[in-house]
Amino acid sequence: MLLDTLQHKKLLNEAWIIRRAENKTYYIKRIFEENEYVIFITDLCLVWFEHGDYKRIQQNAKLQNIDIESKREAAAVLVRLKQLFLESLSRCMIQKEAGKLKLHCKPTISQIQNRINTLSWIFNCELLDQETTNGDALSGPQVIYHHFIQPSQAIVNHFTENMSDENQIKLKMAKASASMYSTTALSYMSELINDKNAAQANTNTSTNSPVTQTPLDDTESQQGQNEEVHTMVNERGIGGKEKT
Repeated sequence: MLLDTLQHKKLLNEAWIIRRAENKTYYIKRIFEENEYVIFITDLCLVWFEHGDYKRIQQNAKLQNIDIESKREAAAVLVRLKQLFLESLSRCMIQKEAGKLKLHCKPTISQIQNRINTLSWIFNCELLDQETTNGDALSGPQVIYHHFIQPSQAIVNHFTENMSDENQIKLKMAKASASMYSTTALSYMSELINDKNAAQANTNTSTNSPVTQTPLDDTESQQGQNEEVHTMVNERGIGGKEKT
């Protein structure tokens, strides 16, 4: 199985969701549209993918004893399916099989008891091939390169080229929380880059804005002179002698 370029371009702009299960970290992207869904999972070694078109939704629905006879019914299921996915992803079960990875999503017991959402679903993701000669589709390693390695490389290059203040970097690294590193280094480096750009913008603003003095008009100038004379008179007395 390969990932076609159309799905690849759609997924590039989607954010990663991190799911940890059985001491392993999985990175997930998803798209839910009116008539289809796309699930994309990787452990950075292998990539699994499912495109849920109308026929695929019908097949998966039968496993849950749901009969879908029209695209309108499929669209209604997709709305509930998106809600289920977002609410249950943190507790979903990930099951690996030969050439497949299954994502079991279920509602909570309280939701079932209150009949809020009784839908359960199994996303059957298939393993992407490790290589291909097809120029219109991507293999697993190609997907990892475009979705992980290339963005990471761009951030690292920007980081090394623009962050020259080593003391600032060390200070931020010392203050950074452990959770930031356990999630991903990309968000940490992005924060440093944004801080660097903001500091540079402030420096340019202060440098390019010289301080100017507004000249006093005649009224202000005359008022200042009168105040000066009044002060001298008070100090020296009316006769010109200093007060003792």
